[in-house]
Amino acid sequence: MTVQRVALIRHGETVANDAQLAYGRLESPLNDRGIAQVQATAQALKARGTDYHHIVSSPLGRALETAHLIADALGLQISVEADLVECDLGEWEGITYLEMHERGYAIKSIQDDHFRAHGGESPFEISERVKSAMLRLLGKHPGQNLILVGHGGAFANGLSALLGSGPRFGPKYLMHNAAITELTFEQEPTILALNDYDHLPHHLKNQSSRPDNAQQA
Repeated sequence: MTVQRVALIRHGETVANDAQLAYGRLESPLNDRGIAQVQATAQALKARGTDYHHIVSSPLGRALETAHLIADALGLQISVEADLVECDLGEWEGITYLEMHERGYAIKSIQDDHFRAHGGESPFEISERVKSAMLRLLGKHPGQNLILVGHGGAFANGLSALLGSGPRFGPKYLMHNAAITELTFEQEPTILALNDYDHLPHHLKNQSSRPDNAQQA
């Protein structure tokens, strides 16, 4: 079986991230720090030595903006996969990270794979959607190494389902903005790098703080 590599890239910091607002399906553009983060990530991908063949992005603007910056640096084409979209937060879209924490979004999602008091997607639904998208994309691009650009919550849930470890919410798979998580796929997926953002200089690391386990967008 041909070994394929997949790099998961969380989009750069957005206006909403900096304002500590929980955006799932809501749109928010990259801010200046987010753009610089992604530019640094593109150079880090070039330096890794992996020959990537194609970029697949979530349809949300912050992911597409990130994907285009990387594509320009690496000379790759982009396609869009709807199922890489961020989690649907339902009635809690746009509230603050602090409000998410006070309502128990993270802890209740960790305790219950089917938690959906917000009226959006449950961790189980998110994880199955993203896992299926990853596997489908591997089959669609046989023998190719892919860069998937998406979101913190969606990727964390999807990785938990893919690797079969722990709650579907996947708190241990959370990613910093513009971080790289890299996997190989042979008979079983193997993580080569998890939430790697060492390539970001100090001034490009997120400055805003948030309550523990607030992960959205």
